[in-house]
Amino acid sequence: MICLLESVPSALVLLMCESGCEHSVAENISRIPGVVDTNIVFGGYDIVAKVKADKMEKLKQIVGWEIKKLEGVKTSLTLIRREPR
Repeated sequence: MICLLESVPSALVLLMCESGCEHSVAENISRIPGVVDTNIVFGGYDIVAKVKADKMEKLKQIVGWEIKKLEGVKTSLTLIRREPR
């Protein structure tokens, strides 16, 4: 279900990890303040994390400087939730 009333900046971060690092990366991501959900998945990516922050700049900081820089992360795709009109 999509909630269009939520105005908190949030994003889904899809991560590809080095082989065998999925569990340690997911554990490290789940410890980062602002990360509200972390799942190891099958398919084109290894981990999907949901991130929320009080401001867009904080969201960008969490994703760009904390999640993407973790050891074991190869590539990522960030999907920032569109603000309601």
